[in-house]
Amino acid sequence: MRQLFIYILGGALLVTFAVATTGCQNTRVKQGKFTAEQMAEYELPLRQNLPAPSGGLVLSINKETITVDEIISPIMTTLKPMAEGGDFGRFILQARPVISQVVMSKTADALLYQQAKKQADGNINDSAIDKAAQAEVNKFIANYRGNLPEANRVLEEMGMDWRRFHDYQKKLLLTQYYISQELGAQEPVTHTELLKKYNQMKDEYFSQKGQIQFRLIDIAIDKIETIQPPESGTQKQTAMELAGKLLGKISRGRDFGELARIYSNDAPHRVKKGGLWDPVTPGSLAPPHDVLEKAAQKMKIGEVNGPIEADGHIFIMKLEDKTEPGYQPFQDVQTRIEAEIQFQRRKAAFDEMINRLIRQANIANMEPFINFCVESAYRRITSTRHNL
Repeated sequence: MRQLFIYILGGALLVTFAVATTGCQNTRVKQGKFTAEQMAEYELPLRQNLPAPSGGLVLSINKETITVDEIISPIMTTLKPMAEGGDFGRFILQARPVISQVVMSKTADALLYQQAKKQADGNINDSAIDKAAQAEVNKFIANYRGNLPEANRVLEEMGMDWRRFHDYQKKLLLTQYYISQELGAQEPVTHTELLKKYNQMKDEYFSQKGQIQFRLIDIAIDKIETIQPPESGTQKQTAMELAGKLLGKISRGRDFGELARIYSNDAPHRVKKGGLWDPVTPGSLAPPHDVLEKAAQKMKIGEVNGPIEADGHIFIMKLEDKTEPGYQPFQDVQTRIEAEIQFQRRKAAFDEMINRLIRQANIANMEPFINFCVESAYRRITSTRHNL
C-alpha cells in the first residue's frame, strides 16, 4: 500500500526560493525536479527533535541518537493488543515487524536530514527558510480554525512545543528539497510501456462487469383489485389484460414513466421516479426480478418488453441503458496508467536512495536496538496492567 507524507509539505516551493535567493552570493544551485504534489508521494516519517540519551540503549546515527521512547511511545495503542494473554513469544512475532519498520523510518529520516543539511550548508537563505517554516506553522493553526488551545494540545500529544514544531518544519522542508535533488528528472513514459502496463492492470482495475438500467411497471397479481377491478376471470387473467392495455398505450406514445406512477406496485421510491431502477450488474437481481436481466440481454436501449410473468408478478420493462462487459478503453485510462508508472519509478528511486544511505551509515547496533525496543514495549504494557 502506498504511504504518503504524514504531514503534506505545502511549502516545498518556498524551499527552492530560499535556496535560489542566495544566488547573488553563491554559485548557482540546481533546482528540484518534482512538484510539491509529486514529493508528497514519498513516505517521510514525522521527525521530532532528538533528545540526548537518557539511560537505556539508544541508536546512534552519526551525531544523532534515537531513543527507545521515541520508537514505542507513538505506537503503544497498536502494540497493546499484541500483548494480550501474556505470551511474550507471540508478542515478539507480531510486534517486531511493526517496531522494525518504525526504527527504519526514523533512521532513514535522520539520514535524509543529515544529507540535506550538508548539501544546503552555505546555500540557504535563513530568513527565507524561516518564513517558509512559519507559513507551515500558520497552516497547521488554520487547520484548527485558529483555535490555539486545540492546536497546542495536538502539539503536546506529538511531544512538541511551538519552537520545536517550527524547527521541525524547517527540517522537513530541507529534507524534501534534498530528495528532489537526488532523484532527478524522470525519463518520459513510452507508448509501449503504457500498453504493457495497461495489459497488466486491466483485469484488476479496468474491467467492467456490464450493467443495465430500466424502468418497470410491476403488476402484482394478488393486488390487482387495487388498480384494476376484475370484470371476469381470475386475478391473473385480469393482470394480463391490464398489461396488454398498458402495452397498447405505450405503443401509441403514452409516457412509460407516467403509467408506472399510476399502475406499478413496485417500491414507492421507484414508482415516484416513474419506475426507474438504479443501474444493476449481472447476477445482482434476486427472484422474481432476475427474469428482467435475462430479458434485457435480448433488448436494445429504448425497447419495451412484456408482459413478463414471474412468481406472482406481471412485468413490463423499458430498457434505459445497457453496458456490455469488457474493459475501459486504453485511451480513457492512459493518464492514470502514466501516473502509476511515474509513481513506481519515483518510489523505486526513493527506496534505493534510502537503502544506499543506510548501507553507507553502517549502523552497527540496529538489530539489538530493535530487540530492546520490543522488550521495553512488552515490559511497559504488562507493568501498566499489573498496576491497575
